[in-house]
Amino acid sequence: MAGNRIIYIRERIQQQTSDIYSTLTLPYQLRIKHTQRNYLDNDEDVIVALPQGTRLYDGDLLRSEDDLIIEVKSALEPVCQAHSDAITQLHYACYYLGLRHVPAQLTENVLIYQDTERATPIMEQFNFEVKQVDAVFEPIPMQLQANRQF
Repeated sequence: MAGNRIIYIRERIQQQTSDIYSTLTLPYQLRIKHTQRNYLDNDEDVIVALPQGTRLYDGDLLRSEDDLIIEVKSALEPVCQAHSDAITQLHYACYYLGLRHVPAQLTENVLIYQDTERATPIMEQFNFEVKQVDAVFEPIPMQLQANRQF
């Protein structure tokens, strides 16, 4: 929206730097897309074309073709939270969500997932108290990446 300039990003970098040009805030569904057109948080046009299979995480740094450093931020988005002190039950629910290809994020006593037709019957089966909130969604990858530590 700011002029005709389009910033092209083709690389994720590992080194830390304080020379951040702008940020790119994305929900989960866009952080798993390796190619997309979007807007930086300063309203500049950006085209992201990373290698296939690249998944972006909060805090990742990207370098544009003209050497600008862009930091990825995870957006708040509507998710469901199931809380339980029965950790084993949360693990079972996470397992069944995974069987149905529903991404899930498991923290100490909370299972976080995006509300879908496939997830609702599973959560009803376990009788969890589920509440909808706006939160950052960083689910467990279906296939762990070799270069990430979890």
